[in-house]
Amino acid sequence: MTKLGSDVASTTEEGAVSTAVLDREFFQWRAHARVDKFYAWQEAEALLIMEETGRSDLGNVLKERFTPYETVESEGNLLTRLGKKRLIDRFVETASNVGIKTTTGRIGTGNSSTAAADTDTDLIAAAGSANRQFQMLDSAPTVGTGASSGVGTFVSTFGTGVGNYAWQEWGIDGGTAAGTTVTADTNTTPGLINRKVTSLGTKTSAASWVFTVTITIT
Repeated sequence: MTKLGSDVASTTEEGAVSTAVLDREFFQWRAHARVDKFYAWQEAEALLIMEETGRSDLGNVLKERFTPYETVESEGNLLTRLGKKRLIDRFVETASNVGIKTTTGRIGTGNSSTAAADTDTDLIAAAGSANRQFQMLDSAPTVGTGASSGVGTFVSTFGTGVGNYAWQEWGIDGGTAAGTTVTADTNTTPGLINRKVTSLGTKTSAASWVFTVTITIT
């Protein structure tokens, strides 16, 4: 969880500094990660269903039709400086206001356990598909309404052929295609907006993992 706040001190007419806090507001960014793990044969059947129905959201099909052999969940992450800037850019509608969406949205995982810092602009895992992978979102992120207006959900699927290493870190960026390198922060593509170091298990080519991230802002 990233918590941002500001305390404002006051001065009296005599010039003495008051210890009273005039304003104290907190912005909370909370992320919940869930990895549903499926067997390769379940992925194969899901792909057949997709071919028959014309669907393209593999992760949702897997979750709808099959029971995962394991589910791992993790709370929290660190909102990077790039992530903070992107939120403000979206709020004030600057030129750099493209957000995380179907065509510019990915979840990435890597095998580095180096502690996260808000200055991170990439996963820390070494280069190459044996250490890291970014997967495009399966479909458009969902956004809550009403009391859940501050909730967004993002889903990426790592099929049998990708992401086969120990998952020790994850993050979201604005890439336009699956790959192993992070996307640089530009007007049209968000950089790495968050990073979390946590052990989610070791994936192999015998499995297909569906990564769901739920971000709540309060």
